[in-house]
Amino acid sequence: MREILSNVVDEKWVYSEENVMIVAGVVADRIQELTGDAVKLFLGRIECSKGGHPVHTDELTLRDGCVYKPKNEEENLTAYSCGVLLSKDYLGGNFQFKEPHKPISKKKHYLNGVVFGVAQKHLVTPHKEGDRWVLLMWFTTRSDADLVISCHKDYPHQEISSVLAL
Repeated sequence: MREILSNVVDEKWVYSEENVMIVAGVVADRIQELTGDAVKLFLGRIECSKGGHPVHTDELTLRDGCVYKPKNEEENLTAYSCGVLLSKDYLGGNFQFKEPHKPISKKKHYLNGVVFGVAQKHLVTPHKEGDRWVLLMWFTTRSDADLVISCHKDYPHQEISSVLAL
């Protein structure tokens, strides 16, 4: 599954656990509409990584309170990923799936959610001249998965009291 969800947040959106949960609820409802899977948020965080990300998948697990790549399929807790682009004043930083190898435009991604299955290979190219802020969310179908919410300590629009700094 690959889907772009329009207007997930607006330009005045502020990071807080409550606001992440609201957005996650909208995304989870849409995932269920599209796939029939009942999902809940497993991990939500804000990211600004100038170096981008090489080709990877988003399978994740939790060990001793830390998020890791799983050692095997049984250990994987995630089923779907969603990235919401929160900024647009930067160069580079293109999100794209490995197949087809075509970037999703900044205009199409800004304030919208890109939702996909965690096994789909994707990458983000490095960016410069500005900050590329993204709300990243990983969803699980497993009832035994605990919620983790964290935020980049330098994200400019957040309620500080609700943040676990990375």
